[in-house]
Amino acid sequence: MQVDTAEARRTTDELNEVLAAARDQAATNASGTKYESVIDSLSSGFVTAVIDDADALCEDDVLACVMSNEPYVVHFDKKDSKLPYMTNWLRTGLAYHEFAHVLQLTNPAATATALEAFDGDDEEMADCYALTFLDGWTLDHTIWTSDVEYWEVSIGYGYTCNKAQKQAVRDWYEALGFTSAPISQ
Repeated sequence: MQVDTAEARRTTDELNEVLAAARDQAATNASGTKYESVIDSLSSGFVTAVIDDADALCEDDVLACVMSNEPYVVHFDKKDSKLPYMTNWLRTGLAYHEFAHVLQLTNPAATATALEAFDGDDEEMADCYALTFLDGWTLDHTIWTSDVEYWEVSIGYGYTCNKAQKQAVRDWYEALGFTSAPISQ
């Protein structure tokens, strides 16, 4: 009994340390970026946003990615974050898309079922997550740089999900048992 009690106390102390670290992560924005503030908000501080060379890490030309061997870290491409058309609204939508990948990778059984609605395409499902949970988000944007100049920017994989797929994403998210909320004890 004493051994079990000691183990329970050790585990409780470890969990309190993890909770404190997440609380600190959610309360600070070390990078000063919209990416980090959105990821901290969505994950309650349990996921880290890193601005680095995501292209090299992910071995592709990407705006951001989540690696399967490091599912609690979202890598945003430093070079792409400085593109002339990259706005905080685009950064927000991109963060939502990448957070969907975090949830997909950390919940494989539930994700496998939800992916059926997308013919197994995890990128379309991640786009659908952003389209479902980020009010006003679209995949195509007109970014004005002056009164007469603008960029036409497409973010995502070009497929806008239908109502049934949005419901599949909502059902999947509900089944995860994850609630994005401020950390408290």
